[in-house]
Amino acid sequence: MPRDNAHRPFYRRTAFRVPALCILVCVGSLIGVWYSQVSAVNRQLEELRRQGLPTAASEVNDFYRVPDGEIDTTKLWVEAIDGVSAANLERIAKDLPIIGLSEKPVPPPGQEWEQLSSSRDLLASLESELNSIRTAAAAGGVARYPVDFTPGIGAILTYTQEARQVARLLHLDALVSAHDDNDSRAFEDLLGLFALSDSLRAEPTQISQLVRIAIHAIGCKAAEKLIHRCQWNDQQLTALQRAIGRADFKREMRMAMQGERAMALTAIAQSGFPFQSSNYREALQWFRQATDAYDRPWTELIAEMQTIDEAIQDRASGQFSRMKLMGVLMFMPAARAAAAAAARATARQRCTIIAIAAERYRQKNGTLPESITDLTPELFPSDQAELLIDPFSDATLQFRWRGDELVIYSVGENQKDDNGVLEADDGRSLPDTGIRLTR
Repeated sequence: MPRDNAHRPFYRRTAFRVPALCILVCVGSLIGVWYSQVSAVNRQLEELRRQGLPTAASEVNDFYRVPDGEIDTTKLWVEAIDGVSAANLERIAKDLPIIGLSEKPVPPPGQEWEQLSSSRDLLASLESELNSIRTAAAAGGVARYPVDFTPGIGAILTYTQEARQVARLLHLDALVSAHDDNDSRAFEDLLGLFALSDSLRAEPTQISQLVRIAIHAIGCKAAEKLIHRCQWNDQQLTALQRAIGRADFKREMRMAMQGERAMALTAIAQSGFPFQSSNYREALQWFRQATDAYDRPWTELIAEMQTIDEAIQDRASGQFSRMKLMGVLMFMPAARAAAAAAARATARQRCTIIAIAAERYRQKNGTLPESITDLTPELFPSDQAELLIDPFSDATLQFRWRGDELVIYSVGENQKDDNGVLEADDGRSLPDTGIRLTR
């Protein structure tokens, strides 16, 4: 007869075997899910490598290179930036505008400028440094600044940050040159600003691309101040339009997102957080969603980035998901903010090119155009149709006369026409983005 269950060894008793079997099934299922997740992650990483994209911080060094077919001007730009850094502008120009601490506005050319003489003296003492900048700018091309990305998010972007001071120096020189009626030198300074910005276009981080955008914005604002005050001919104005139009902020920010992905994955791997495979999987999903969005029109891109940011915030609001996805929540860059910055830069770029087209029209016809329809294709350096589109609305950029002031503008991030108000008085609203010209 079979032995009574009570006399069997505990591991053969039904009360033990059923729960044990359930536990084994659960553990097996968890292992299967984990293995499936790891396999899926590895397949995605392998696909990225097949496309030539970095999947770890150590691979970003090879990803960050001068693009094929471009002139490598690294040495020239490094020498120029090193020269300006060694000059210690923060000390020798601390009381001057643009590059120092002075907040006094610089008046337009032709009006008295209290700090003109001291600014002129400073620039004369830095003529060697300015010549190095001009040499680098005239060479064109792209730089591969000496950065080691192996530390990932801890990489030190020395030249990216110091490029800002070079831009301020060029900006000051352009304004002084305009006051001194040296219009050719002011023109060369503006070309130098856009060439300096272009030198950063292969940088694989969002912060570097934001610096590139900031330098480009300095050039656009300088152009706004000077295009109707300096005696630049049609050939020079066309060259300035081309220099402004070289930037492709959408493509470059997409490339930066690819670099950010590699460094975020390394940071997750090195963090020691639990649920590594879950963090990897979520990071790859969000980054894929973000990089793919850069292939869409601007309005769709920004909306998709908003969706990503909201999904991340939703994960961060739950206690368990916040703990489980701690790595990706910490290292995922702000998707919408970067896309919006690129869209603003594109709007400013297009408005400035249109403003120069309006100045070219004035030189041919004796007056600024009354309507954007007066601007014909030959006044533009490239596809006119694309240049007239507002990234924030997919409609035509605004062209509005207000008395003797012509405002060319985008409706901006709030996607609302604020009648060409280009500065926010309350510090909170997002006004229009554009350029002003006077009749």
